[in-house]
Amino acid sequence: SVYGEASLTERQCQHWFTCFHSRDFSVKDAPRLDRPIEIDDDRIKELLKSNRHYTTQEIVEKLNISCTSIENCLKELGYVNKLDIWVPHELIEIHLTKHINISHFFLKRKQNDLFLKQMLTDDEKWIVYDNVERKRSWSKHDEPLQSTSKTDIQTK
Repeated sequence: SVYGEASLTERQCQHWFTCFHSRDFSVKDAPRLDRPIEIDDDRIKELLKSNRHYTTQEIVEKLNISCTSIENCLKELGYVNKLDIWVPHELIEIHLTKHINISHFFLKRKQNDLFLKQMLTDDEKWIVYDNVERKRSWSKHDEPLQSTSKTDIQTK
């Protein structure tokens, strides 16, 4: 505080000492070999269009830009990392017709045959291992969440 706020810090003095000690008397800044400062928003948008499930670390590896820069850019573009909606199963038209046909079959069978009375039941316990895999995806605030269908039921 003796020299005021415009004076060099101790670390800056150490840096200049090492430069001058190694016979580098140039006071101009050397060209940087760091990552690029400018971020191409279009490249990030293209990546997210191809796969919304990219993590920030995967974007960093693909674009060679710092993680905080990527996060700031995504925030400026209006993207939010949301958790996808888990849906038990994605049914298509074939599944629906199959369910209807099987239901009709059992209803007709019940009328014609007393097959339910012929069944023998016992007290047993079924343990089902339910491995729900939910992913995060990048989307805008006003966009709906993506749905992730349930994987096959696996017994443990």
